Amino acid sequence: MKLPNTKFWICTDSHFGHPMLVEKGYRPADYESRILAQLRTFVSPLDVLVHLGDVDFMNNEERDQQPALSLATIGAQRWLIRGNHDGKGLQSYLRAGWSMVCDGFYLYRSGLRIRFSHKPKKDRGDYDVNIHGHLHGMKERYPELEYNDKQISLALEENDYKPWDLDVLIQEWKRKQEKPQ
Repeated sequence: MKLPNTKFWICTDSHFGHPMLVEKGYRPADYESRILAQLRTFVSPLDVLVHLGDVDFMNNEERDQQPALSLATIGAQRWLIRGNHDGKGLQSYLRAGWSMVCDGFYLYRSGLRIRFSHKPKKDRGDYDVNIHGHLHGMKERYPELEYNDKQISLALEENDYKPWDLDVLIQEWKRKQEKPQ
């Protein structure tokens, strides 16, 4: 029996339960339901959802009271790369339904060594491409971080709150790399 290839979906910086984003006008009032609706539309139970960090600002009790805001309602394997706002203990995330919790990982796909992280990582020759979140499309707010053309910065706000198909993302990045500067 041949199993279908695993499809990887990427999401980042969902910031569930973070009212300041709405109060300051960074996101619309319904951003949480938009994110979940998009994930439910695209991600299937056979897929892997890689979340690049800053998943939520809720404690376990708050999450239990608002199950509709839980990514556990997404029927795929869920891998979390902890972001700067993901300070809960490992067991808390595992109890919330995450299949894997880490600070970053590498995946070989499409002939590339892909490094997944929350923040952009300095190029030390250890990756072909670094897929990360954290910036929300605002590099200028983080001048202390190092940037290079091997990084792909993702922000849900710039993608209508949809997840990214990893294979499509990589194909688009490869095309951009092939174009003469």
